[in-house]
Amino acid sequence: MYEPVITTVGRVATAVSLRRFEGGGVKASFRLACTERRRDWTTGEWADGDTTFMTVYCWRGMAENVHASLGVGDPIVVRGKLRTRAFESEGKQGIVIEVEATEIGPDLGRCSTVVRRPSPVERADGAGEKGQAGSAESARALVGAGAGGQVAEVPMSS
Repeated sequence: MYEPVITTVGRVATAVSLRRFEGGGVKASFRLACTERRRDWTTGEWADGDTTFMTVYCWRGMAENVHASLGVGDPIVVRGKLRTRAFESEGKQGIVIEVEATEIGPDLGRCSTVVRRPSPVERADGAGEKGQAGSAESARALVGAGAGGQVAEVPMSS
């Protein structure tokens, strides 16, 4: 059957959590806030509209890169499979919106980016992990306030 695919733009709303499983699997997840911008035609000003929150998750190498690269408030573009799930908590029912991401990247309209692709030696040695040279924190420190005052680094796997 057909699976609904979505591309959405928003800001990372929660810290990225990383889970490792016994079989070696890795899963990253975080909440994404997508806020609509509307123009008030009477004043000519732009204002925030409603915010939609969704859970984004990804697997394997992308999960490692997302965990090492993204922080709360980072503007990103997400593409993936749209899922909805019903839940009940404390007698209240609701629906959770989830995206199983196939692609995640910075929104270059709202930030500048330093792309760092690990060398074959770094990939083999496992270097470039979170907290080492090449992390988003070091990119912010080295580049400073890029366009819009924000810098995100996105390591890429080959």
